[in-house]
Amino acid sequence: MEWLFILGFALSSSIDNFGVGISYGVRKIRIRWLSNLLIAAIC
Repeated sequence: MEWLFILGFALSSSIDNFGVGISYGVRKIRIRWLSNLLIAAIC
């Protein structure tokens, strides 16, 4: 049961990150690679 919870949490986080990426892409906002690496490490 805990694996299902972990999978659901990872899926919801990925969907959220996908939405943020789409909105930044539409607005043509660029994130520097170091900032992007820090965000990826935290997530």
